[in-house]
Amino acid sequence: MKRISPITASITASITALLAIALAVAAACVYAIASITAASPVYAAGGLNVVAAGGLNIVRAEAISEFPDGIRFVFEATSEKPIDEVIVRFAVSGQPATQYNYLKLTTGDLPGAPGGQSVSGEYFHRTGQRDRYVPPGAEFTYFFEIVYKDGATETTEPATLIAHDSRYQWESLTRGPVTVFYHGPVQKRAEFVADVTLQTFDNMGPITGADTEKPIRIVIYNNDAEMIGAVSIRSLTSARQLITEGQAFAQHNLVIAQAGADRAAGVISHEVTHILVGRATEKAIGGVPVWLNEGLAEYGNLDPGLSYVRFLEWAVDTNRLVPIVYLDSFPADPNLTIVAYGEARSIVEFMINKWGRGKVADLLAEHNRGTQLAEAMKRVYGFDLQELDRQWRVFLGAKPYEAATESLLPTREPQLQLTPFTLEATAVPTATPAGTAAPVGTATPVAAGNPVATATSPAPTPTSGPGTPPAGEGPGTPQVTATPSPAPNGGGGCSARAGGEGPAESSILALLGLPVWLFGVRGVRRLRSRR
Repeated sequence: MKRISPITASITASITALLAIALAVAAACVYAIASITAASPVYAAGGLNVVAAGGLNIVRAEAISEFPDGIRFVFEATSEKPIDEVIVRFAVSGQPATQYNYLKLTTGDLPGAPGGQSVSGEYFHRTGQRDRYVPPGAEFTYFFEIVYKDGATETTEPATLIAHDSRYQWESLTRGPVTVFYHGPVQKRAEFVADVTLQTFDNMGPITGADTEKPIRIVIYNNDAEMIGAVSIRSLTSARQLITEGQAFAQHNLVIAQAGADRAAGVISHEVTHILVGRATEKAIGGVPVWLNEGLAEYGNLDPGLSYVRFLEWAVDTNRLVPIVYLDSFPADPNLTIVAYGEARSIVEFMINKWGRGKVADLLAEHNRGTQLAEAMKRVYGFDLQELDRQWRVFLGAKPYEAATESLLPTREPQLQLTPFTLEATAVPTATPAGTAAPVGTATPVAAGNPVATATSPAPTPTSGPGTPPAGEGPGTPQVTATPSPAPNGGGGCSARAGGEGPAESSILALLGLPVWLFGVRGVRRLRSRR
Protein backbone atom coordinates (compact mmCIF):
# COMPACT_ATOMS: atom_id res chain seq x y z
CA MET A 1 0.00 0.00 0.00
CA LYS A 2 1.25 3.42 -0.95
CA ARG A 3 1.84 5.59 2.08
CA ILE A 4 0.40 9.17 1.89
CA SER A 5 2.44 11.74 3.69
CA PRO A 6 0.74 14.07 6.19
CA ILE A 7 1.61 17.08 4.00
CA THR A 8 -0.08 15.57 0.94
CA ALA A 9 -3.18 14.70 2.98
CA SER A 10 -3.41 18.25 4.30
CA ILE A 11 -3.19 19.74 0.80
CA THR A 12 -5.85 17.33 -0.47
CA ALA A 13 -8.19 18.22 2.40
CA SER A 14 -7.73 21.95 1.73
CA ILE A 15 -8.51 21.54 -1.96
CA THR A 16 -11.60 19.50 -1.11
CA ALA A 17 -12.80 22.20 1.31
CA LEU A 18 -12.28 24.93 -1.26
CA LEU A 19 -14.23 22.96 -3.86
CA ALA A 20 -17.07 22.47 -1.38
CA ILE A 21 -17.18 26.21 -0.64
CA ALA A 22 -17.18 27.01 -4.35
CA LEU A 23 -20.03 24.59 -4.96
CA ALA A 24 -22.01 26.13 -2.08
CA VAL A 25 -21.51 29.65 -3.43
CA ALA A 26 -22.55 28.52 -6.91
CA ALA A 27 -25.68 26.89 -5.50
CA ALA A 28 -26.55 30.04 -3.61
CA CYS A 29 -26.14 32.14 -6.75
CA VAL A 30 -28.33 29.77 -8.73
CA TYR A 31 -30.97 29.92 -6.00
CA ALA A 32 -30.86 33.74 -5.90
CA ILE A 33 -31.15 33.97 -9.67
CA ALA A 34 -34.06 31.55 -9.61
CA SER A 35 -35.72 33.54 -6.86
CA ILE A 36 -35.35 36.79 -8.77
CA THR A 37 -36.62 35.16 -11.94
CA ALA A 38 -39.62 33.82 -10.06
CA ALA A 39 -40.22 37.10 -8.21
CA SER A 40 -43.84 38.10 -7.70
CA PRO A 41 -45.30 40.26 -10.45
CA VAL A 42 -46.74 43.66 -9.53
CA TYR A 43 -50.23 44.71 -10.53
CA ALA A 44 -51.72 48.14 -10.84
CA ALA A 45 -54.15 48.89 -8.04
CA GLY A 46 -57.55 49.39 -9.53
CA GLY A 47 -56.58 47.62 -12.75
CA LEU A 48 -59.37 45.49 -14.17
CA ASN A 49 -59.01 42.04 -15.73
CA VAL A 50 -55.24 41.99 -15.39
CA VAL A 51 -54.27 38.31 -15.69
CA ALA A 52 -50.88 37.36 -14.24
CA ALA A 53 -48.72 34.53 -15.42
CA GLY A 54 -49.61 32.70 -12.20
CA GLY A 55 -53.30 33.01 -12.92
CA LEU A 56 -54.19 36.00 -10.69
CA ASN A 57 -56.89 38.18 -12.24
CA ILE A 58 -57.48 41.44 -10.32
CA VAL A 59 -61.02 42.60 -10.93
CA ARG A 60 -61.11 45.45 -8.40
CA ALA A 61 -58.55 46.99 -6.04
CA GLU A 62 -59.44 50.47 -4.85
CA ALA A 63 -60.05 52.85 -1.96
CA ILE A 64 -63.29 54.82 -1.59
CA SER A 65 -63.70 57.93 0.53
CA GLU A 66 -66.73 57.90 2.82
CA PHE A 67 -65.81 61.07 4.69
CA PRO A 68 -66.53 61.96 7.42
CA ASP A 69 -66.80 58.32 8.53
CA GLY A 70 -63.70 56.81 6.93
CA ILE A 71 -62.04 55.09 3.96
CA ARG A 72 -63.25 51.78 2.50
CA PHE A 73 -60.66 49.52 0.83
CA VAL A 74 -62.14 46.99 -1.62
CA PHE A 75 -60.45 44.04 -3.35
CA GLU A 76 -61.85 41.47 -5.84
CA ALA A 77 -59.87 38.90 -7.82
CA THR A 78 -59.77 35.36 -9.15
CA SER A 79 -56.78 33.07 -8.83
CA GLU A 80 -55.81 29.64 -10.12
CA LYS A 81 -54.24 28.82 -6.77
CA PRO A 82 -55.80 29.33 -3.35
CA ILE A 83 -55.34 32.68 -1.59
CA ASP A 84 -54.82 32.72 2.16
CA GLU A 85 -54.94 36.46 3.02
CA VAL A 86 -55.21 39.90 1.47
CA ILE A 87 -53.61 42.80 3.32
CA VAL A 88 -54.03 46.52 2.61
CA ARG A 89 -51.10 48.77 3.50
CA PHE A 90 -51.65 52.53 3.50
CA ALA A 91 -50.27 55.83 4.72
CA VAL A 92 -51.68 59.34 5.02
CA SER A 93 -49.68 62.22 3.56
CA GLY A 94 -47.61 63.90 6.23
CA GLN A 95 -47.60 60.81 8.44
CA PRO A 96 -44.47 58.68 7.93
CA ALA A 97 -45.91 55.57 9.59
CA THR A 98 -47.55 53.00 7.31
CA GLN A 99 -50.64 51.23 8.59
CA TYR A 100 -52.02 47.90 7.53
CA ASN A 101 -54.94 45.60 8.12
CA TYR A 102 -56.37 42.30 6.89
CA LEU A 103 -59.41 42.26 4.65
CA LYS A 104 -62.35 40.13 5.65
CA LEU A 105 -62.51 37.70 2.73
CA THR A 106 -65.29 35.81 1.04
CA THR A 107 -64.06 32.99 -1.22
CA GLY A 108 -65.59 30.67 -3.78
CA ASP A 109 -64.46 27.97 -6.18
CA LEU A 110 -63.21 29.06 -9.56
CA PRO A 111 -64.94 27.06 -12.34
CA GLY A 112 -62.55 25.27 -14.67
CA ALA A 113 -59.55 25.72 -12.40
CA PRO A 114 -59.16 22.96 -9.81
CA GLY A 115 -57.95 24.57 -6.57
CA GLY A 116 -58.64 28.06 -7.94
CA GLN A 117 -60.66 30.70 -6.11
CA SER A 118 -62.72 33.82 -6.52
CA VAL A 119 -61.97 36.22 -3.68
CA SER A 120 -63.62 39.43 -2.50
CA GLY A 121 -63.13 41.42 0.64
CA GLU A 122 -62.93 44.87 2.18
CA TYR A 123 -61.61 46.82 5.15
CA PHE A 124 -63.13 50.02 6.54
CA HIS A 125 -60.69 52.43 8.17
CA ARG A 126 -62.57 54.79 10.47
CA THR A 127 -61.51 58.45 10.59
CA GLY A 128 -64.61 59.95 12.18
CA GLN A 129 -63.36 59.92 15.78
CA ARG A 130 -61.57 62.96 17.18
CA ASP A 131 -58.35 61.02 17.82
CA ARG A 132 -58.35 59.56 14.26
CA TYR A 133 -59.53 62.61 12.37
CA VAL A 134 -58.23 63.03 8.83
CA PRO A 135 -59.27 66.26 7.07
CA PRO A 136 -61.14 66.20 3.76
CA GLY A 137 -58.67 66.58 0.91
CA ALA A 138 -55.91 64.56 2.61
CA GLU A 139 -54.03 62.13 0.37
CA PHE A 140 -53.85 58.39 1.03
CA THR A 141 -51.26 56.11 -0.60
CA TYR A 142 -52.10 52.41 -0.54
CA PHE A 143 -51.49 48.99 -2.06
CA PHE A 144 -52.74 45.44 -1.55
CA GLU A 145 -50.64 42.40 -0.69
CA ILE A 146 -51.94 38.95 -1.72
CA VAL A 147 -50.67 36.00 0.33
CA TYR A 148 -51.16 32.49 -1.10
CA LYS A 149 -51.57 29.37 0.98
CA ASP A 150 -48.18 28.12 -0.25
CA GLY A 151 -46.52 31.22 1.22
CA ALA A 152 -45.92 33.11 -2.02
CA THR A 153 -46.94 36.79 -2.13
CA GLU A 154 -47.84 39.35 -4.76
CA THR A 155 -48.51 43.07 -4.44
CA THR A 156 -50.32 45.74 -6.39
CA GLU A 157 -48.61 48.95 -7.39
CA PRO A 158 -49.11 51.90 -4.99
CA ALA A 159 -52.12 54.06 -5.77
CA THR A 160 -53.32 57.37 -4.33
CA LEU A 161 -56.68 58.64 -3.15
CA ILE A 162 -57.72 62.19 -2.32
CA ALA A 163 -60.12 61.63 0.56
CA HIS A 164 -62.83 64.07 -0.48
CA ASP A 165 -65.93 64.88 1.52
CA SER A 166 -68.33 62.27 0.14
CA ARG A 167 -71.35 64.53 0.66
CA TYR A 168 -70.50 66.55 -2.46
CA GLN A 169 -69.25 66.17 -6.03
CA TRP A 170 -65.90 67.92 -6.28
CA GLU A 171 -64.14 69.76 -9.08
CA SER A 172 -60.61 71.18 -9.08
CA LEU A 173 -58.75 74.21 -10.36
CA THR A 174 -54.96 74.49 -10.44
CA ARG A 175 -52.78 77.57 -10.69
CA GLY A 176 -49.07 76.97 -10.21
CA PRO A 177 -48.56 75.05 -6.96
CA VAL A 178 -52.12 75.78 -5.80
CA THR A 179 -55.00 73.36 -6.34
CA VAL A 180 -58.45 74.42 -5.18
CA PHE A 181 -61.20 71.84 -4.74
CA TYR A 182 -64.75 73.18 -4.88
CA HIS A 183 -68.30 72.06 -5.51
CA GLY A 184 -71.27 73.81 -7.02
CA PRO A 185 -71.32 76.75 -9.46
CA VAL A 186 -68.54 78.65 -7.69
CA GLN A 187 -65.62 78.47 -10.11
CA LYS A 188 -65.05 82.23 -9.88
CA ARG A 189 -64.77 81.89 -6.13
CA ALA A 190 -62.24 79.07 -6.55
CA GLU A 191 -60.20 81.29 -8.88
CA PHE A 192 -60.31 84.05 -6.26
CA VAL A 193 -59.08 81.62 -3.57
CA ALA A 194 -56.20 80.51 -5.81
CA ASP A 195 -55.20 84.15 -6.43
CA VAL A 196 -55.31 84.94 -2.69
CA THR A 197 -53.11 81.91 -1.97
CA LEU A 198 -50.54 82.95 -4.57
CA GLN A 199 -50.53 86.51 -3.23
CA THR A 200 -49.98 85.18 0.30
CA PHE A 201 -47.08 83.09 -0.99
CA ASP A 202 -45.56 86.26 -2.49
CA ASN A 203 -46.10 88.28 0.70
CA MET A 204 -45.18 85.76 3.39
CA GLY A 205 -42.75 83.47 1.59
CA PRO A 206 -39.78 85.85 2.09
CA ILE A 207 -40.80 86.59 5.70
CA THR A 208 -41.07 82.94 6.72
CA GLY A 209 -38.34 81.62 4.43
CA ALA A 210 -40.68 78.76 3.44
CA ASP A 211 -40.76 76.86 0.15
CA THR A 212 -43.52 78.37 -2.00
CA GLU A 213 -43.05 75.97 -4.91
CA LYS A 214 -44.33 72.98 -2.97
CA PRO A 215 -47.94 72.09 -3.88
CA ILE A 216 -50.77 73.10 -1.57
CA ARG A 217 -54.43 71.98 -1.62
CA ILE A 218 -57.31 74.25 -0.62
CA VAL A 219 -60.73 72.68 -0.02
CA ILE A 220 -63.46 75.31 0.06
CA TYR A 221 -67.00 75.07 1.39
CA ASN A 222 -69.79 77.44 0.49
CA ASN A 223 -71.31 78.18 3.91
CA ASP A 224 -71.09 77.51 7.63
CA ALA A 225 -73.55 74.60 7.53
CA GLU A 226 -71.29 72.70 5.14
CA MET A 227 -68.22 73.39 7.30
CA ILE A 228 -69.77 71.98 10.47
CA GLY A 229 -69.43 68.40 9.27
CA ALA A 230 -65.90 68.89 7.94
CA VAL A 231 -63.85 70.54 10.68
CA SER A 232 -61.99 68.91 13.50
CA ILE A 233 -63.92 69.62 16.70
CA ARG A 234 -61.52 69.79 19.62
CA SER A 235 -64.06 69.84 22.40
CA LEU A 236 -67.78 70.02 23.07
CA THR A 237 -67.28 73.54 24.39
CA SER A 238 -65.64 74.59 21.14
CA ALA A 239 -68.46 73.04 19.14
CA ARG A 240 -71.01 75.06 21.10
CA GLN A 241 -69.11 78.35 21.03
CA LEU A 242 -67.52 78.46 17.61
CA ILE A 243 -68.30 78.53 13.96
CA THR A 244 -65.01 77.59 12.37
CA GLU A 245 -64.22 79.34 9.10
CA GLY A 246 -60.94 77.63 8.35
CA GLN A 247 -58.32 75.15 9.48
CA ALA A 248 -54.75 74.61 8.32
CA PHE A 249 -53.01 71.22 8.34
CA ALA A 250 -49.33 71.85 7.69
CA GLN A 251 -48.42 68.14 7.71
CA HIS A 252 -50.86 67.60 4.83
CA ASN A 253 -50.12 70.94 3.06
CA LEU A 254 -53.86 71.38 3.19
CA VAL A 255 -56.33 74.11 4.11
CA ILE A 256 -60.08 73.74 4.47
CA ALA A 257 -62.04 76.98 4.53
CA GLN A 258 -65.47 78.52 4.31
CA ALA A 259 -64.95 80.67 1.24
CA GLY A 260 -68.43 82.15 1.16
CA ALA A 261 -67.73 84.54 4.04
CA ASP A 262 -67.52 88.29 3.50
CA ARG A 263 -63.86 88.21 4.46
CA ALA A 264 -62.82 85.01 2.71
CA ALA A 265 -59.53 86.64 1.66
CA GLY A 266 -58.65 87.07 5.33
CA VAL A 267 -59.51 83.48 6.21
CA ILE A 268 -57.55 81.99 3.30
CA SER A 269 -54.45 84.20 3.73
CA HIS A 270 -54.37 83.55 7.48
CA GLU A 271 -54.53 79.77 7.06
CA VAL A 272 -52.08 79.67 4.15
CA THR A 273 -49.58 81.57 6.30
CA HIS A 274 -49.92 78.79 8.89
CA ILE A 275 -48.90 76.32 6.15
CA LEU A 276 -45.81 78.42 5.33
CA VAL A 277 -44.81 78.63 9.02
CA GLY A 278 -45.22 74.85 9.26
CA ARG A 279 -43.01 74.31 6.22
CA ALA A 280 -40.32 76.62 7.58
CA THR A 281 -40.24 74.84 10.95
CA GLU A 282 -41.09 71.23 10.11
CA LYS A 283 -37.98 70.01 11.98
CA ALA A 284 -38.29 72.40 14.92
CA ILE A 285 -38.28 70.84 18.36
CA GLY A 286 -41.34 71.71 20.39
CA GLY A 287 -43.14 73.50 17.57
CA VAL A 288 -43.63 77.23 17.15
CA PRO A 289 -44.99 79.20 20.13
CA VAL A 290 -48.59 80.23 19.63
CA TRP A 291 -47.82 83.96 19.79
CA LEU A 292 -45.37 83.72 16.88
CA ASN A 293 -47.49 81.32 14.80
CA GLU A 294 -50.68 83.30 15.21
CA GLY A 295 -48.89 86.63 14.98
CA LEU A 296 -47.41 85.73 11.60
CA ALA A 297 -50.77 84.36 10.40
CA GLU A 298 -52.48 87.63 11.28
CA TYR A 299 -49.64 89.68 9.79
CA GLY A 300 -50.23 87.74 6.56
CA ASN A 301 -53.98 88.35 6.75
CA LEU A 302 -55.01 90.27 3.61
CA ASP A 303 -58.25 91.48 5.16
CA PRO A 304 -57.72 92.03 8.89
CA GLY A 305 -60.50 93.32 11.13
CA LEU A 306 -60.43 95.85 13.95
CA SER A 307 -61.43 93.70 16.93
CA TYR A 308 -57.87 92.76 17.84
CA VAL A 309 -56.74 96.38 17.62
CA ARG A 310 -59.52 97.56 19.90
CA PHE A 311 -59.01 94.86 22.48
CA LEU A 312 -55.26 95.52 22.44
CA GLU A 313 -55.90 99.20 23.13
CA TRP A 314 -58.22 98.22 25.97
CA ALA A 315 -55.54 95.93 27.44
CA VAL A 316 -52.94 98.70 27.28
CA ASP A 317 -55.28 101.18 29.00
CA THR A 318 -56.22 98.72 31.75
CA ASN A 319 -52.74 97.16 32.17
CA ARG A 320 -53.93 93.68 31.11
CA LEU A 321 -51.20 92.85 28.57
CA VAL A 322 -49.96 89.28 28.89
CA PRO A 323 -46.13 88.99 28.85
CA ILE A 324 -44.69 87.28 25.77
CA VAL A 325 -43.10 84.52 27.85
CA TYR A 326 -46.60 83.42 28.89
CA LEU A 327 -47.94 83.26 25.32
CA ASP A 328 -46.70 79.80 24.44
CA SER A 329 -50.38 79.04 24.92
CA PHE A 330 -53.23 81.50 25.13
CA PRO A 331 -55.22 82.33 28.30
CA ALA A 332 -58.50 80.57 28.96
CA ASP A 333 -60.26 83.80 29.88
CA PRO A 334 -62.27 84.84 26.78
CA ASN A 335 -61.33 88.51 26.93
CA LEU A 336 -57.65 87.84 27.56
CA THR A 337 -57.67 85.31 24.70
CA ILE A 338 -58.76 88.02 22.29
CA VAL A 339 -56.15 90.34 23.76
CA ALA A 340 -53.51 87.64 23.23
CA TYR A 341 -54.31 87.44 19.51
CA GLY A 342 -54.06 91.20 19.25
CA GLU A 343 -50.75 91.08 21.10
CA ALA A 344 -49.39 88.37 18.81
CA ARG A 345 -50.11 90.36 15.68
CA SER A 346 -48.74 93.57 17.22
CA ILE A 347 -45.51 91.90 18.39
CA VAL A 348 -44.77 90.38 14.97
CA GLU A 349 -45.54 93.67 13.24
CA PHE A 350 -43.22 95.45 15.67
CA MET A 351 -40.41 92.94 15.01
CA ILE A 352 -40.73 93.25 11.23
CA ASN A 353 -40.97 97.05 11.18
CA LYS A 354 -38.00 97.55 13.50
CA TRP A 355 -35.56 94.80 12.48
CA GLY A 356 -36.68 93.86 8.97
CA ARG A 357 -38.47 90.99 7.22
CA GLY A 358 -35.39 88.82 6.85
CA LYS A 359 -34.84 88.54 10.61
CA VAL A 360 -38.03 86.55 11.08
CA ALA A 361 -36.96 84.09 8.39
CA ASP A 362 -33.58 83.78 10.15
CA LEU A 363 -35.35 83.16 13.47
CA LEU A 364 -37.53 80.39 12.02
CA ALA A 365 -34.54 78.84 10.24
CA GLU A 366 -32.52 78.76 13.46
CA HIS A 367 -35.48 77.24 15.29
CA ASN A 368 -35.81 74.66 12.50
CA ARG A 369 -32.19 73.61 13.08
CA GLY A 370 -33.20 72.33 16.50
CA THR A 371 -32.56 75.44 18.58
CA GLN A 372 -35.22 76.27 21.15
CA LEU A 373 -36.96 79.50 20.21
CA ALA A 374 -35.77 81.39 23.32
CA GLU A 375 -32.16 80.60 22.42
CA ALA A 376 -32.80 81.21 18.70
CA MET A 377 -34.08 84.67 19.65
CA LYS A 378 -30.77 85.50 21.37
CA ARG A 379 -28.70 84.23 18.45
CA VAL A 380 -30.66 86.09 15.75
CA TYR A 381 -31.77 89.28 17.50
CA GLY A 382 -29.13 89.50 20.22
CA PHE A 383 -31.56 89.64 23.13
CA ASP A 384 -34.15 87.47 24.87
CA LEU A 385 -37.94 87.43 24.91
CA GLN A 386 -38.12 89.57 28.05
CA GLU A 387 -36.22 92.33 26.28
CA LEU A 388 -38.49 92.02 23.25
CA ASP A 389 -41.46 92.36 25.59
CA ARG A 390 -39.93 95.46 27.19
CA GLN A 391 -39.19 97.21 23.89
CA TRP A 392 -42.62 96.36 22.51
CA ARG A 393 -44.35 97.80 25.57
CA VAL A 394 -42.34 101.01 25.22
CA PHE A 395 -43.44 101.21 21.58
CA LEU A 396 -47.10 100.79 22.59
CA GLY A 397 -46.84 103.25 25.45
CA ALA A 398 -47.83 100.51 27.89
CA LYS A 399 -46.65 100.17 31.47
CA PRO A 400 -43.59 97.96 32.03
CA TYR A 401 -44.37 94.44 33.13
CA GLU A 402 -43.80 93.82 36.82
CA ALA A 403 -43.98 90.34 38.27
CA ALA A 404 -46.86 90.12 40.73
CA THR A 405 -46.01 89.57 44.36
CA GLU A 406 -47.14 86.33 45.95
CA SER A 407 -50.76 86.43 47.02
CA LEU A 408 -52.76 83.93 49.04
CA LEU A 409 -56.14 82.48 48.33
CA PRO A 410 -58.80 83.19 51.00
CA THR A 411 -59.08 80.59 53.76
CA ARG A 412 -62.27 78.59 53.99
CA GLU A 413 -64.70 79.32 56.81
CA PRO A 414 -64.24 76.97 59.81
CA GLN A 415 -66.41 73.87 59.70
CA LEU A 416 -67.94 72.02 62.66
CA GLN A 417 -65.79 68.96 63.42
CA LEU A 418 -67.75 65.90 64.69
CA THR A 419 -66.06 63.10 66.62
CA PRO A 420 -67.34 59.52 66.92
CA PHE A 421 -69.20 58.66 70.17
CA THR A 422 -67.12 56.62 72.62
CA LEU A 423 -67.40 55.48 76.22
CA GLU A 424 -63.69 55.94 76.77
CA ALA A 425 -62.53 58.96 78.68
CA THR A 426 -61.20 61.42 76.11
CA ALA A 427 -60.44 65.07 76.06
CA VAL A 428 -63.37 67.10 74.84
CA PRO A 429 -62.34 69.11 71.80
CA THR A 430 -62.30 72.83 72.35
CA ALA A 431 -64.64 74.79 70.12
CA THR A 432 -63.04 77.28 67.81
CA PRO A 433 -63.96 80.81 68.95
CA ALA A 434 -66.20 82.70 66.57
CA GLY A 435 -64.28 84.80 64.12
CA THR A 436 -61.14 82.69 64.35
CA ALA A 437 -60.14 80.98 61.14
CA ALA A 438 -59.48 77.31 61.61
CA PRO A 439 -56.25 76.20 59.92
CA VAL A 440 -57.60 74.23 56.97
CA GLY A 441 -54.72 72.99 54.86
CA THR A 442 -52.22 75.51 53.52
CA ALA A 443 -52.74 78.61 51.47
CA THR A 444 -52.00 78.12 47.78
CA PRO A 445 -50.05 81.00 46.23
CA VAL A 446 -51.13 82.28 42.85
CA ALA A 447 -48.44 81.76 40.20
CA ALA A 448 -46.19 84.75 40.49
CA GLY A 449 -46.27 87.02 37.53
CA ASN A 450 -49.23 85.39 35.84
CA PRO A 451 -51.69 88.17 35.07
CA VAL A 452 -54.63 85.89 34.31
CA ALA A 453 -57.81 87.40 35.74
CA THR A 454 -59.16 85.80 38.93
CA ALA A 455 -62.67 85.43 40.26
CA THR A 456 -62.32 88.71 42.15
CA SER A 457 -61.80 90.58 38.89
CA PRO A 458 -65.08 90.54 36.96
CA ALA A 459 -64.78 89.92 33.25
CA PRO A 460 -65.16 93.15 31.29
CA THR A 461 -68.31 93.66 29.32
CA PRO A 462 -68.42 94.69 25.66
CA THR A 463 -69.71 98.20 26.30
CA SER A 464 -68.01 101.48 25.60
CA GLY A 465 -66.37 103.53 28.31
CA PRO A 466 -63.03 103.67 30.10
CA GLY A 467 -61.71 100.40 31.44
CA THR A 468 -64.01 98.21 29.34
CA PRO A 469 -63.56 96.37 26.04
CA PRO A 470 -64.47 98.37 22.95
CA ALA A 471 -67.97 98.32 21.57
CA GLY A 472 -68.97 98.14 17.95
CA GLU A 473 -67.69 94.87 16.54
CA GLY A 474 -67.85 93.24 19.95
CA PRO A 475 -65.42 90.55 21.09
CA GLY A 476 -63.73 89.27 17.98
CA THR A 477 -63.29 85.62 17.21
CA PRO A 478 -59.62 84.67 17.37
CA GLN A 479 -58.18 81.87 15.30
CA VAL A 480 -57.84 78.54 17.06
CA THR A 481 -54.68 76.60 16.35
CA ALA A 482 -54.51 72.88 16.33
CA THR A 483 -50.83 72.34 17.15
CA PRO A 484 -50.38 68.87 17.77
CA SER A 485 -49.94 68.43 18.18
CA PRO A 486 -49.17 68.67 15.70
CA ALA A 487 -49.33 68.88 15.79
CA PRO A 488 -47.30 68.80 14.66
CA ASN A 489 -46.84 72.27 13.41
CA GLY A 490 -49.91 72.67 11.84
CA GLY A 491 -53.13 73.39 12.26
CA GLY A 492 -55.09 76.47 12.71
CA GLY A 493 -58.76 77.22 12.69
CA CYS A 494 -60.38 80.51 11.91
CA SER A 495 -63.77 81.11 13.31
CA ALA A 496 -66.62 83.55 12.92
CA ARG A 497 -69.40 84.76 15.15
CA ALA A 498 -71.90 82.13 16.09
CA GLY A 499 -74.59 84.78 16.05
CA GLY A 500 -75.12 88.52 16.14
CA GLU A 501 -75.14 91.36 13.70
CA GLY A 502 -72.55 92.62 11.27
CA PRO A 503 -70.10 90.79 9.02
CA ALA A 504 -68.04 88.05 10.56
CA GLU A 505 -64.33 88.70 10.89
CA SER A 506 -61.92 86.15 9.54
CA SER A 507 -59.67 84.43 12.04
CA ILE A 508 -61.92 85.57 14.89
CA LEU A 509 -63.40 83.34 17.56
CA ALA A 510 -67.12 83.52 18.37
CA LEU A 511 -67.05 83.44 22.15
CA LEU A 512 -70.51 82.93 23.51
CA GLY A 513 -69.14 82.53 27.02
CA LEU A 514 -69.16 86.27 27.63
CA PRO A 515 -72.88 86.89 26.93
CA VAL A 516 -73.71 83.71 28.82
CA TRP A 517 -71.72 84.99 31.80
CA LEU A 518 -73.48 88.34 31.67
CA PHE A 519 -76.87 86.69 31.46
CA GLY A 520 -75.99 84.50 34.43
CA VAL A 521 -74.96 87.44 36.60
CA ARG A 522 -78.11 89.38 35.75
CA GLY A 523 -80.24 86.30 36.44
CA VAL A 524 -78.69 85.88 39.88
CA ARG A 525 -79.33 89.53 40.67
CA ARG A 526 -82.97 89.17 39.65
CA LEU A 527 -83.42 86.14 41.86
CA ARG A 528 -81.88 87.95 44.80
CA SER A 529 -84.11 90.98 44.29
CA ARG A 530 -87.20 88.78 44.49
CA ARG A 531 -86.29 87.36 47.86
